[in-house]
Amino acid sequence: MLNLFNLGQWARNGGMTCVTLTAAMFVASSAVAQERREINEGTVINGVTVQWGQDDVIVNGGNFQNGMIGGSITREVTNVTLNAGAGTGSSNQQGSTVTGSVDVKGGAFHNVAGGTVGAFNLSPGGGFTNDGTVTGTGTVSGGVLNNTGAVSALTQNDGTVHNSGKITGVTTLSGTGTFNNRSGGTLAELMYNGGTYNDQGGTIDSLTLGGNTGAANFGTVNSLSFSDTGSGILGITGTWSENGFDFAGINVSGTANLMKGGIALNLVGYENDFFAADNGLSFSLNDLFGSSADIVGMDSLAFFAISFDGKDYMVNGDDFGWGWRMDEFGNVSYSNEVPEPATLVMLGLGLTGLGLARRRRK
Repeated sequence: MLNLFNLGQWARNGGMTCVTLTAAMFVASSAVAQERREINEGTVINGVTVQWGQDDVIVNGGNFQNGMIGGSITREVTNVTLNAGAGTGSSNQQGSTVTGSVDVKGGAFHNVAGGTVGAFNLSPGGGFTNDGTVTGTGTVSGGVLNNTGAVSALTQNDGTVHNSGKITGVTTLSGTGTFNNRSGGTLAELMYNGGTYNDQGGTIDSLTLGGNTGAANFGTVNSLSFSDTGSGILGITGTWSENGFDFAGINVSGTANLMKGGIALNLVGYENDFFAADNGLSFSLNDLFGSSADIVGMDSLAFFAISFDGKDYMVNGDDFGWGWRMDEFGNVSYSNEVPEPATLVMLGLGLTGLGLARRRRK
C-alpha cells in the first residue's frame, strides 16, 4: 500500500523506485490485543453494552452476559473469573464461546444450551450450571454443579454434583464430595477413589474402584473392575427377608472383574441369635452383581468380608471365615456346624501362613 508521501517520492523517482513499507506504515486488522476487563457492578452484556473479544473478564460484582439470549448476537472471550462478590446471573449464551476456562469462586455461572465453554473450575461458595457443552475438564473443589449438557471430563474432590447429562470421558471422584447421578445421567467411565456416590436413576458404562467404597450405591453399570494402583473394596449392603437375601448397591450387566479387588458385605436385618438358629443360608455372587453378570477372576479375589452384629467374618477361597464357605462357582453358604479340633488347628496354621505371606509381600 502507498501513502501520499510514498506516492510523491515514487513519482519524483520516475515511478521506477520500489517502495519498502516499514512496520509503522502497516496496520494488521486481524490482530486483536487481549485485555483484562473488570466488572464491579450492574450487568454487562457483551455484544450490546460492550464489544469485547478474546479478553479476560473478571467479575468482582454484578454479572456478565456473553452474547444475546437466543443467540441473535454471539461473542467470544478467553477466560471468565467470578470472584466472591459476583452475582448469580452471569452466563454464556447460545452460540457464544468461552475458549479458555470459567473460574467460579463466588456467585453463579450458567452455560446455556448451545453455548460452549473450554473448561471450568468450581470453588466453595460458587455455582455452575451447564446446559451446553464443556469441551475440556471440569473441576469441582466445592460449590454446586448442575449438569444437563455434555462435559468432556470431570474431577471432583468436594462439593456437590447433580448430573442428568453426559460426561463423555473419565469422571474421577475422591475426597469428601457428593455425586448424584440422576435419571438421564450417563458416565462413560467412573474412577471411584472416595466420596459419596448416589445412584438416582443414572447409568455407568465402566466402573473402576481404586479405594474403599463404603456404602456407595452405584446402581447399574456395564463393567466393573478394580484399579491397578489401589486395593479397591466394593461395599454392598444386604437385607434378609422371607424370600432370602436382598442386596443393594450394584447391578453389573456385563463383566465383573474381581482380580485386583475385594468385596465387603454388610448383612443387616437379622435377630441376634442368627448364627445360632439359622443353618444352610446361601447366596451366589450373581446375587451381588445381577443374574446377567459375567464374573471373572473369582479365584484371584483378594478378600471377601461379611459383617454382622459388630463381627467381621473374612472369606478367602474355599474357607474364608467361621461357618462361611464359597465354592468355585461363587456360591456362598453358611453352616453353624462346629469344626472338629483338627480343623481348628489347620485353620490356625493357615491364618499364620497368610500373615507371614503378607509380611513377605510388604
